[in-house]
Amino acid sequence: MDILTDPSHNHVGLCSPDSGFTPPRGFPMRAITTLLLLTLGLAPVTAVAQDQAWKQSASADQLELVPLMKEYLAAIPQGPGQWDPSTDPSSEYLPKLLAFEEEHRGTDSGLLALRQIVPRTWRLPEETRSSTRKEAFERLKHYANNPLTAVIVRSVGNGNPDPEGVAGLRMLMKHPDTSPLVAGYCQLSLGRHLTMRKYGFDNGRKRLAEIEAGAKSEVGEKDFRLERMKHYPDKATCIAGEAEGIELLDLLAQSKSTIRMRVIRPIDENGILIKLDKSDSASASLSEEAAGYHFQATRLRPGKPAPELGVALIDGKQWSLADQTAAGRVTLIHFSFKGCGPCEAMYPDLRKMQEQYGDKLAILAIMVDPDLNDTVEAAESGKISWSVTWDGRNGPLATKWGILGYPTTWVIDQDGKIAESYLFGDQLTDLVGELITQPANDK
Repeated sequence: MDILTDPSHNHVGLCSPDSGFTPPRGFPMRAITTLLLLTLGLAPVTAVAQDQAWKQSASADQLELVPLMKEYLAAIPQGPGQWDPSTDPSSEYLPKLLAFEEEHRGTDSGLLALRQIVPRTWRLPEETRSSTRKEAFERLKHYANNPLTAVIVRSVGNGNPDPEGVAGLRMLMKHPDTSPLVAGYCQLSLGRHLTMRKYGFDNGRKRLAEIEAGAKSEVGEKDFRLERMKHYPDKATCIAGEAEGIELLDLLAQSKSTIRMRVIRPIDENGILIKLDKSDSASASLSEEAAGYHFQATRLRPGKPAPELGVALIDGKQWSLADQTAAGRVTLIHFSFKGCGPCEAMYPDLRKMQEQYGDKLAILAIMVDPDLNDTVEAAESGKISWSVTWDGRNGPLATKWGILGYPTTWVIDQDGKIAESYLFGDQLTDLVGELITQPANDK
């Protein structure tokens, strides 16, 4: 599993059925730029936005922010290839965005400038990255009671080494002006981050050991991982952080909070300006999300017995994980939805494995399309040739399993234990092949 966002490796990204892609897993640079515009559940751009009608109601400061961001995005080199910091314009434009925020502090436009900075600080040279990220989080205190701040803090916490993000979340949680909405999502993101950080630390070390032992790897992957591991705290700190994160998530889950994140609607055609749709919720409740992340951290880690799972398939048949384990199969639990590019990019590998291993492999697609008809169409299209169940938007399975983005896949061995998760490409196919040719109980 690799939860690191890295500009130089072409891993599959993660996306959301509410439109949006969450921060990607090393897409080519132009794809990263596009995906960042859709971070955190942006709903599809409407015809009103497309015909520029938004300009009629935009404020003067909003009209300043949009061209600045469009200029920045246009300056990012296009085309495939590895990220080149020498040609990345972020060192020029992130200071401009900080200056814009300072000039428009206290307004939605100032906060929206920070929203553009926080996910892009990784693009800066190492000597300025930490200080810029720290400054951006420090400035969020001026927006501690703005609901849009919850959008920013909810995007933090994917387990990457991020001391500035951790400090920023802690600061906002304790700030006297922070609203319950923002404080709740700070606690959620901090708990999620601390548990995922320990997971990322463990899997980083595991992957390096595999590469040292001769496992296939991408060009430069070993050097990248060695450098990334330098930024993690030590093992004892990661273990203590995981325990704290589990406690934070448990407290939120037990709170029964009904606070929900609203769908983010783009105002302009690039999604630089956004608003929260008060009539539509993009997520489960705060307590339900916390319970899902807690469940994942305590029940869905490698070596744990897989939880019971029984579903009705869209063809009316019943499917259970217990039946797959009893038949001695390796099982893939694949969360996906129709139209998810990264999800569908995995389908050829899944079909190939299904054809290669036959009855020794079971695959279950848990589809989170808002409409059942979309799931049926995806299955009937021939792209999906394995068992399919429909979970729906904010469905019970995706919520219970704490799904962060799509696709997400769990690998379960013949003994019914979690073997791994968040794998793509060769790492997934190699693991499945290893389990089938050398079952866990034979090792």
